[in-house]
Amino acid sequence: MEYIYNIGDRCDAKVTTRSNVLNVEKVYEALDDIHKEKFLKSCFGKLYDIRNMKISTQLIHNLLLRRVISVNEDELWFCLSLEKVVHFSLYEFMLVTGLSHANEEEYES
Repeated sequence: MEYIYNIGDRCDAKVTTRSNVLNVEKVYEALDDIHKEKFLKSCFGKLYDIRNMKISTQLIHNLLLRRVISVNEDELWFCLSLEKVVHFSLYEFMLVTGLSHANEEEYES
């Protein structure tokens, strides 16, 4: 199993985020009813759905440091321990986020 990033490339820096998804709600509330509907149907509508989501950027950063080379180009593989490798596929990403892939019919079960 080979990591994407070398151990020497890793640093002890602390990852933080300066974005605030709550601002999406402010934009949405400033719109009239017609534009609110258009907003929700656009690619930004999903951001409105997750406006109260809490994330840990440090956790995501450390997970990405554990990324290993995968066999399938539609999957991300992470080594969580010496014996445990987890897979996260494009299909699972679409299920979790509600976003679509250009060829979504390929992934429908």
